[in-house]
Amino acid sequence: MIQIVALRIGKLVGEENFFAHISGDEFTLLISYERDTEDVKEMAKRVISVIEEPIFIIDTTIYVSASIGISAYPE
Repeated sequence: MIQIVALRIGKLVGEENFFAHISGDEFTLLISYERDTEDVKEMAKRVISVIEEPIFIIDTTIYVSASIGISAYPE
């Protein structure tokens, strides 16, 4: 399940951003802050959306939820 979620997030964020699986069910995403804060919030919403898509493994459907914290430098 973690691999499927990681693939989904990786496709979304692209190669221009840094994305990594930290541990367990935690990931980190570093993006360039050349964007408007609303763009950053929209990216967070899209990440949550792809994480929360149902995951189908063999004959089981898994539903997960997600939460995101955002930190901006230097703000």
